[in-house]
Amino acid sequence: MVTVVTPMPVPAPSRTMNQVAFDAANAARIAAEPLYTAQFNAAVAETNENAIVAAAAAASAASQVDLATAKAESASASANAAALTANAAAWVAGNYAFNASAISGLDGQTYRNYVSAGVRNTDPKNDPTNWVKLGAPAGFTLGTPVTTTSGTAIDFTGIPAGTKRVTINFAGVSTNGTSPILFQFGDSGGIENTGYDSSSLRGTTMTASTAGFILNVVSAADVLTGSITLILIDSANFKWVEDGQFMAGAAFNYYWTTGFKSLSAELTQLRITTVGGTDTFDAGQVNISYE
Repeated sequence: MVTVVTPMPVPAPSRTMNQVAFDAANAARIAAEPLYTAQFNAAVAETNENAIVAAAAAASAASQVDLATAKAESASASANAAALTANAAAWVAGNYAFNASAISGLDGQTYRNYVSAGVRNTDPKNDPTNWVKLGAPAGFTLGTPVTTTSGTAIDFTGIPAGTKRVTINFAGVSTNGTSPILFQFGDSGGIENTGYDSSSLRGTTMTASTAGFILNVVSAADVLTGSITLILIDSANFKWVEDGQFMAGAAFNYYWTTGFKSLSAELTQLRITTVGGTDTFDAGQVNISYE
């Protein structure tokens, strides 16, 4: 809705007016002031709300650019791997050029000689010092679903090195309180709870966090269904970008979350908890997939 502000009556009271004209102009202004004030305040509120929505849209657009860049880099890497795989022959002990590829006799996978040229007398599967496996099995790996009917935190561990994309899926998840949900992740050193640049939007209400990827929750009755996706965009600095959308069941509340963070090493684990850390999960199911 757009509020139309009715202009104040003119002419405005002026010292150049005679008494009768001045009194009439002043009376008209006084009579119009309540409506003008209400309309003006409503217009200011709408402007502020529009600014919040515009900021969220800009952040989302920036996040989508990062996602697109990551996908393009992944596609390029896949194309390069495919080219190397196409030229690969079965591995035999002998001399291999730098970046030469060979098919392991132990697992049938294609490997690249990525360190330097030299003699390779060990099957690539058993020689990770000199060989790196190209590509990955098609599709993604599905985790073990967790029923979210108890506890203050849900952990997923054992995410393998080399993972570049993780999706967290909610099906009817809720808690017994109103503390926003936090998605935290970590490496072999443990879950990290600092250094996040994250925000969540519900309607025109924006919430931010540096302790995790935040999802705003306003009612214990909210039953959340949706997903967030983490994509690795800088493997040298272990930098991940996050984007997610959720719907709160019959309440028809829409939630959006986005952010980014760099880890100190490769991602290996995830945690789902709340800002306060004391609200208990009381309904639903959650799972992850990774690739």
